[in-house]
Amino acid sequence: MAIRAFISYSHKDADLLTQLHEHLSALQRQELLEAWTDREIHAGGLIDEHVHEQLEEAELYLFLISSAFIQSDYCFEREFGRACERQKAGKAIIVPIIVRECDWNIPALRRYKALPEDGKPVISHHWHNTDAAFANVAAGLRMLIQQKPFLAARKKSAKTRSLPAASRIQVPKREICPLGLQLPSVKHLPETFTLTTKKDMPQWADYRELSLMGGRLQAFRCDIQTESPYFRFGLKLLSEKERLFGDGSIKSQDANLVVHIGRNNWSRTNPGISSADIFFTWYLNGISTEGDKKLFAAQEDFSASIQLVIDTSYMASFSVNGVSCLKQLVPPGICGRLAVLAWGDREEYSVEVSKLSIGAVPSHI
Repeated sequence: MAIRAFISYSHKDADLLTQLHEHLSALQRQELLEAWTDREIHAGGLIDEHVHEQLEEAELYLFLISSAFIQSDYCFEREFGRACERQKAGKAIIVPIIVRECDWNIPALRRYKALPEDGKPVISHHWHNTDAAFANVAAGLRMLIQQKPFLAARKKSAKTRSLPAASRIQVPKREICPLGLQLPSVKHLPETFTLTTKKDMPQWADYRELSLMGGRLQAFRCDIQTESPYFRFGLKLLSEKERLFGDGSIKSQDANLVVHIGRNNWSRTNPGISSADIFFTWYLNGISTEGDKKLFAAQEDFSASIQLVIDTSYMASFSVNGVSCLKQLVPPGICGRLAVLAWGDREEYSVEVSKLSIGAVPSHI
C-alpha cells in the first residue's frame, strides 16, 4: 500500500513542485508513494476543508522550503505547524526539501534531516542541474519509505486508527437481533420523509435524528430516491455527548462514523468519477483514509436501498443495493445515536427517504 504524502509549497515555487512530481513518478508507479497537493482540489471545492482532511490523513509530509515558504503564514504556521504536532504524536514523518537558498536556520525546521543531501538547495551551485538535485531527493525518499522503522511506525499508527480492535473488545456473545425487533423508542418510525437542503441551514444540511432511547443500533435499512444531479445522503453514528456538526462540515473530530453516497454535477479526472457515477465515502472521527470510491453509474432519477449493520464485535458493514462498500471496526460508544442526513456544497435539492427499518438492542447487552 502506498505511503500517503502531503506536499506543502509556496505557489511562487510552483515550477519546482512540477519538477518534483516528475521525479516522484517512479515511486508512484511502484505504488510506494501517493502524493497530494492543493492542485488536486477541483473548481468550487472548499480549500480549507480539503487541506485539513489531507493534513490529518498524511503519513509523510514534504515541505518545499524557500524564503517564500517561510514567509507564508498558511504554509509555515498552519500546515507545517500541524505536521509537527502529528509528528510528535508518532503519526507521521516530516522531510523538508530545500528548493532555494534561504535562511532556514529555524529550530523547528533544523530538527529534521532535510533533502537533498546535507540540505543543499535544489537551485544552487552544489548541483549540475535541478534534475540531479531532485533525483537525489527521490532516492532519499525511496530509502526512507523502504526502511523497516518507517513501516513499523506505520503499522503502529494504523492500529491506533482502527480502534477498537476486535481482539480487545470484551462483549458477551449474542445473536443478531433481526430487523423489526426494535426497542419501544424506534417502533414508531415515519413511513416516509424528505430531506431538503437549503442555504440557510448549517452546512446546507437537512437531517433527522432517530432516537434509540439509550439502546444500541444493530441494523438500519431504508430506501432513498432523488432526481437531483448533485446529492449527498449519509448516516452518522455518534455518542450522546458529541456534536452532530463539525466546524464548517458534517465531519467532526469527535468520536463518530459517517458513511455516505453521492453524485456530483461535474466530472472529475481523479479519481475517475463522472457526473453519472454514484460514489461512496466514509469518515471515522472526521478522517477519510480512502477518499471517494466509485460504485456504479446511475440515471438522474436515482433510487437505492441502504443498509448499515453492526455485528457483535462492532464491525460496521454498509451496503448500497446489495453492493458492499465498507467493513470497519467502530468504537462501541458511538452506536447509541443515529442521524440521517443530506447536505450540499451550496446546492439545494431533496432526497426522499422511505421504508425505514431499525434493529436495536438495550445498551447493556
